Amino acid sequence: MSTISVVVSHQLEPQEAVRRIQSALAEAQQSYSDYLAQGEFRWVDQVLSYRFQTMGLVVAGTLSVGPGQVVVEAELPPTAWMLRGMIERQIHQRLSELLS
Repeated sequence: MSTISVVVSHQLEPQEAVRRIQSALAEAQQSYSDYLAQGEFRWVDQVLSYRFQTMGLVVAGTLSVGPGQVVVEAELPPTAWMLRGMIERQIHQRLSELLS
C-alpha cells in the first residue's frame, strides 16, 4: 500500500465545509453504488474515516477538515499506484469546486 495526500485550501467555516462534503459524499454513494462495495464512512467531529472497495481494490484513509484547509489521505493498493496522479488531481479538483 502507498499513501497519497491532497491538501485543498478553502475560506469556509469548518462546519460549512463538513456539511458540503457530507452532502457530496451522500450523492456520490448513491450515484456510484454499483461500483462501491463494503463502504464504511464514519465522521468523528471534523474527521472522516473511510474504507471502501471499488473494482476489486480496497481504498482506506481519512479526510480532515480544518480552518482554511481540507486534507485527504488515502492508502492505495499497488495496482492503483500508477493512477496516483490522476486520483490526486480528481480529488483536488472536486474538493476545490465543492469548497469554493
